[in-house]
Parts: sequence; structure tokens; C-alpha cells
Amino acid sequence: MDYSNGTVTCRPACELGFSSNGSPNKICQRCDISCKTCRDQGQIGDIYQCIDCADDHPLRLSQTDTCLRECAFNMYQATNFSCSYCKSPCKSCTGTDSNCTACFRESLIPNLFINQCIDKCPRGWVSMDGVCTKCRSPCALCDGHPDRCVSCDGSGGTKYVHEQKCYADCPAGTGPNSNELTCFPCLEGCDLCDIQNITQCLKCTAPSLVHEGGCVNPCPSNYVADGISCREW
Repeated sequence: MDYSNGTVTCRPACELGFSSNGSPNKICQRCDISCKTCRDQGQIGDIYQCIDCADDHPLRLSQTDTCLRECAFNMYQATNFSCSYCKSPCKSCTGTDSNCTACFRESLIPNLFINQCIDKCPRGWVSMDGVCTKCRSPCALCDGHPDRCVSCDGSGGTKYVHEQKCYADCPAGTGPNSNELTCFPCLEGCDLCDIQNITQCLKCTAPSLVHEGGCVNPCPSNYVADGISCREW
């Protein structure tokens, strides 16, 4: 046998750690770095067919002669010394071939929910980079992000949604829509307005005071400030 390290000697077979790799000239080649020993069955590619794995490639791909340094992204470690492929629809998995840790984003079931791939996240959850994430309280329902509220869960007395946030009472400059549990904007200078008519202010931005549904400062003649509004003398 002619060894690839430059020495030439005649032997009945290649030494362990070498293979003729299908060479018609019977030249022995060292096995691939992933193999401690490899096959020598007169086939091209025998140097990649590991019999024993190298110490730094201790994991064997199940039902193959391939040795790996670590399991690839689309594999899971099936035993202490072997890797197996994840099963569709899992893009990656752990523990078993169907215990998904990621899904194929371009598929019909792209969202990961409790280690399974589903078409869309359940009510009260939102997809974040392909992973179903629970809406964060006080959001009961959310859109695009766990903190962007569509409706409120009532915690802390919150019930009104305004600009994707939840409030117990609508913030200054808005009025409550009790039917839809949302806040609508009042006219400028008005902190609270009538749900039936937003031009009717119920509370003005200080130091202005309510007068005949509008905001004034100071009160007109024959009127006096009385808390948040003007009243006649």
C-alpha cells in the first residue's frame, strides 16, 4: 500500500485510521477528521464512513456512518452519543423529533405554541418572531407586541383602551366610550368631554374653566369660578 503521507510499503490492507477510498492504485488515505477509523470497502467516499468516531466528533448521526461534533440546528440529541433529525413541521426540536423549538416561517403553520407548530396564535397571544407570546397584563388582547393592548383584562380596575394602553379612567384630553371601552379625543384644551358631543367640555385644562360647554379663562362678567366651572353670581 502507498500511504498518502509519502511512505510506500506493501501490506495486505490499510492500517486502522486509513482507507484505500476506492483508489484503483491502492493508495491508503487517512480517514476524515471526524472518524477514528473508517470503512475500506473499495468505494469512493469510504474515508467519510466512520466505524468509530473521533474523540472530538463524539456524536453519530442515527442510522448513518457520519460522526458530528454537535447536533445541527435541525437535529436533536437522541442519546448520549447520537443525533437524529427533527420531524416536520419542526424546524428545530429538543428531546424528541416532534417537540418543536422553532417552526418554518414560510409554512402554513409558522407559529410555535407550546412546542407545536400552529397556523395562528390563540386568543390572548401574539406572534413574536414566530413564537406565540402571551399578551402582558393589563392587556387581555394585544396586537403586534405583548404590551400593545386591543382590550383590557380589568386588572387594577383598567377597562378603557387608548393608544394601545389600558386605563381605569380615560386620560386627560379624552372621553370614555362605555360601549366600546375606548377613549376618544376631546377638543384641544378640554380634559374631559361629553360622549354624545365632543364639543361639550366637562372639564377644562387648568387654569381654564367650563362655561356653557366651552373653556374660558377668566370667567365672563357676572360669573365666578366655582371649582372647575363658572357660575353666575
